[in-house]
Amino acid sequence: MKSAKFDLHSKRKRIVLINRGSLFTLALMTLSLLWVLQPNRDLLIRMMDSAQDPNIAIAFLKVLQDHEQPSAKLDYSLARQYFRLAQYQSTRGTLTPIERFDGTDLETSANSLYASTLLNLTLAGDASARQRLEQYLLSKTSDVEAANIDQFSNYALQIGRPNIAYYIRNHASSLDHARLLNLARQGNLPGRAVEHAYQLYLQQPNQQNFAQTLNLYEALSQFDKGFALYQQQRQKGLCQTQCEQAMVAFSLSANQPKQAAYFAIMKANSSTRVADWLQASELSSMAGDSIAARYWLEKVASVDAQESHLEKLHNFARWRGQTALALDYSKRLIAINSTPQRLRDAFDEASAIADIKALSDFSYGLALADELSKSQQLQWVDNNDKAFGAKATVLRLQTLHELFPESSLYWAQLARFHGFVGDASAIAKLWDAKPATQPLVFEDAKYFADAFINLGQPHDAMQVHQQVDSVGSLAPGQIAEMQAIAQYSGNLEQERRFQLALLKSDAQQADPFRLVELMDVSDVADRTVLWSSYQQTGSLVVLGHLLNHGLVSQDPQLVEQVANALEAHRQDDSQLALGLRLQVEIYRNQLTQAQAIAKQLLASYPNDSDSLLSSLWIAIQLDQQQWLEKLYWQAVANHSQDISFYPVLGFGASKLGLFSHAEHWYQLLAGANKLRVSDKLSWSLVAQQQGNEALAQRLRWEVFSRFSDELKQLPQGQLSYRSLVAVFASMSYVQLNNDQAIVAGADGQTIAYGLTMRSDFTLQKYRYWQAFQLLEQAHLSDSVVMSIAIANRDYQTLQVLARDSIQLSDFERATALDLLSENFAAWQMGEQALTPSLPKQQIAPLQRFLADIHTEHSHGIRFEHTQQQTWGVATEELTYYRPLFDGWFNFDALAEHGTPTTDLLDDYQGERYHVSWRGQPWGWFERVEAELMAYQRHGTSTFGQSIGVDVKGSARVSHQLKLSHQMPTTQSENLALLGHEDRLEWIATWQPTRHEQALISLSSARFSSDFDDEIGSQLKASVRISEQLSREPGWQVYAQYDHQNNRISEQPLYGLSEYLGPNLNPNADQFLQPRYRKLTIGQHLVHGDVGVPGPDATPPRYYFDTSVEYDFITRRVGYGLSLGVGIPIVGGDELFFKTRWQSADQNNRESLVWNFGYFIDF
Repeated sequence: MKSAKFDLHSKRKRIVLINRGSLFTLALMTLSLLWVLQPNRDLLIRMMDSAQDPNIAIAFLKVLQDHEQPSAKLDYSLARQYFRLAQYQSTRGTLTPIERFDGTDLETSANSLYASTLLNLTLAGDASARQRLEQYLLSKTSDVEAANIDQFSNYALQIGRPNIAYYIRNHASSLDHARLLNLARQGNLPGRAVEHAYQLYLQQPNQQNFAQTLNLYEALSQFDKGFALYQQQRQKGLCQTQCEQAMVAFSLSANQPKQAAYFAIMKANSSTRVADWLQASELSSMAGDSIAARYWLEKVASVDAQESHLEKLHNFARWRGQTALALDYSKRLIAINSTPQRLRDAFDEASAIADIKALSDFSYGLALADELSKSQQLQWVDNNDKAFGAKATVLRLQTLHELFPESSLYWAQLARFHGFVGDASAIAKLWDAKPATQPLVFEDAKYFADAFINLGQPHDAMQVHQQVDSVGSLAPGQIAEMQAIAQYSGNLEQERRFQLALLKSDAQQADPFRLVELMDVSDVADRTVLWSSYQQTGSLVVLGHLLNHGLVSQDPQLVEQVANALEAHRQDDSQLALGLRLQVEIYRNQLTQAQAIAKQLLASYPNDSDSLLSSLWIAIQLDQQQWLEKLYWQAVANHSQDISFYPVLGFGASKLGLFSHAEHWYQLLAGANKLRVSDKLSWSLVAQQQGNEALAQRLRWEVFSRFSDELKQLPQGQLSYRSLVAVFASMSYVQLNNDQAIVAGADGQTIAYGLTMRSDFTLQKYRYWQAFQLLEQAHLSDSVVMSIAIANRDYQTLQVLARDSIQLSDFERATALDLLSENFAAWQMGEQALTPSLPKQQIAPLQRFLADIHTEHSHGIRFEHTQQQTWGVATEELTYYRPLFDGWFNFDALAEHGTPTTDLLDDYQGERYHVSWRGQPWGWFERVEAELMAYQRHGTSTFGQSIGVDVKGSARVSHQLKLSHQMPTTQSENLALLGHEDRLEWIATWQPTRHEQALISLSSARFSSDFDDEIGSQLKASVRISEQLSREPGWQVYAQYDHQNNRISEQPLYGLSEYLGPNLNPNADQFLQPRYRKLTIGQHLVHGDVGVPGPDATPPRYYFDTSVEYDFITRRVGYGLSLGVGIPIVGGDELFFKTRWQSADQNNRESLVWNFGYFIDF
């Protein structure tokens, strides 16, 4: 429809008057026509409506106007002509009031023209016209003519009143809901808009109309109607993903996050778009459904592992307390972007679940970023060692040390772990990289000092300790350790410094023996230090050193000071206290009191050589012959090899009239070049007594010519010639005199003295004399009787002496037991005798004796590494062994680890501790063995026990019976790593000749997992027949048949399943094979027991075994090889290597096991 504006500008035809005549003629004709037509005004008006020239029409119409008889039709026609000329004010005036057209035929046309006129005036800027048009249109909203609806509606829109347009169009007979919806929206009529949208949706229920209606419900907060609309859409089966997405937004607007999450999940379930999954996750999180949120976010991350997604998943896991899962996401996040905060979060998570490997990795990341405190750095070092071992820790510490060269902690810990892996050279090189800005503490210095010690560089170790800061503030034990290194390196100055620091720190920790060596007692300052040490510790060693100095320096004041100090130890009956009191009494010349103390010493400490020596001199000075004789023979019996006794023994022998004995002792002193002036003088007197004037004169002349300056008067002012002994002739002369004395009338003293002489024929002479009953009247000591019994091979006498004598020393009894072939008892007796109190000159002979008789009775430490190559598992075993309670005692500590080949375990670690004792024959039993075992793995602890006995049925038949409970098993890889066995076994051995042997073994076993699941049971039988081809080296051929029947449990393995997790469902078939039948034929060459302590064969020891096997189940031929070599290193120590290979073991798998080890035999 054309607008009023368009009508205003429509073209008009121009009338051209040709001439005045024509114009006159036209006017005349017009007047005539008006006069003729005047009675019919309506006809004239209709004629004017079709006039081409509006001006002419207006002229005619004005003529026709009659104010007394107004004509609506005439006014309308005139207004129309004005409108054609765009004279809108005239048009408006002509039509006003417009109400006069109501009810006429021109009502519709007049209203339209009036509205068009007002519009054109409005467009021309007439505000009153605009206002009038707005009022007019508003008045027409309820009764507008149908023909004017579109026009008036458009006019309302053109003046910016869409609400009026809406109300006008809303009265149409047939409603256009789409147009009305648009007008309601423009007119800000949301209530009306939603009604039309809903009607439009009912007419066309498509997605566009649904979304349009839903948006309007949302705008009006009519959420219930919106959800109802969704139900309609869904019931019609028209709700697709767009519908669900619209409901997501609608639900969020309705503040119903759960509904929003519900619709988002519905959409995500049918969608493959990551955005939809992400929306479902976010809205589920908003609704508080963390499970669904995590589920959808995990789907997102599985396709698009963005950092933000993983971060949210990480937060979800932490919120739900799923620390292990959070840790997994932390690892993935750190792989993308390793920030310090992220590493700390992961560190906390790993700490919470005790994942030591992850904890170590995250700590290392923080360490690289310099985000760890010192305590955390130390904790990381320990964790990394536990998780990855010392070698891996060395590599990481090396990196950190290079990154932070001024860090003393990384520097020291790197040295520490180089020590763990045994790389002392690397530690020594690292010492040159010491951080200059950090003081050196003892703990760090110790790593380097120990390394230098291991490298044989004690002086460098001492230089390290010299740089330790604040020695005085160290713990006493640390100072003592530094002092020990100073002593080892021979740095007396530093040792003295540390000793003084130790005295200030804790005098009780100071070694009094080392203290007196370091202090110069002749120096007043050092003597003050010793007195201070004594006052703090009450050490009799220090007091004794002071006393010795007082005695040597003839300082009576110091001696009396020590004597006064000894009063505080009056109740102390220790050997040292009594010895000091004895020296004081001797110094004071209180010999009676000294004798009492000496006797107390000998009674309490009969093996104290110093007490015996002092007692001998006291007895000589008191001239107590009886006591001197007793002491003399006691010294002869026990100290004949101690050169410090020879002077007093020589003088004592002369006092007792035993001049030949005196000659013997002085001869020994002369041979050792230990003769003093007094000894030579005494010897000269003995020689003179024996009639050897030449020797006496030579000795005296030598004394006066060479030692005149050394001849000093005694404190009493005179030389005691009673200290000089008789003549010593040659050894042969002494032996001759002794032999004559025995033949003339043997006594115990003479016989005992004769045994002390070094002669290859002494025992043979005594056997000869005993055969002639020359010795029957003598009262001989047990030592002499034992010597004669050895010469006579009188084993019965030896046995009586070894079992019953209380005079024999442990060494002598051990010798007798060894001669009686009671090797183990001899070993134990010798071990008991080998104590710190044993005289030094007897230690080496006793050690040689023990080395000669030991076989299995070794005492030492053994290390062995075993690699089960087929299973991927390794074992380190450390064993301590020694004789105990007439048997053999072993203590084993084993560490197992590896990455098994089984599908049930990713990695494996375990610890075992094993104690066993095997006794000697007892009653009917040839052997008794008991074992206890504790092993821990998979978070459980298991304790096993075993006992076995060997019974000798007859000379050629023996039996073994063994019962074990919860002991390790090697039946299969899975059983070895996850289970144990209970077994009862009987073995019978028959040896019809010394070459042939037959062995039968029967056993019954039950297998269980470490989690108390029943796996199965077994009946096993084995028969072996062997033929010995050679004794040395041992070589035999053999044939062996093994027969096994295994019952496999059908019960579920609940405990094992719970430990392994839901992804694995183990069953007993994975642990046992139903049957096993194998025949083996092979040869075995052996020389000694490789890897077992004890020299049972001349080294090197070895064995070599090869076999051919036939498996009756698989019907296949297999092969086996075993090899072992033991090489002696030092003494009884041995380095050994063993390997065992089978092409098919009892589980039909190739098997390879190799071992190497070393044992140190004490």
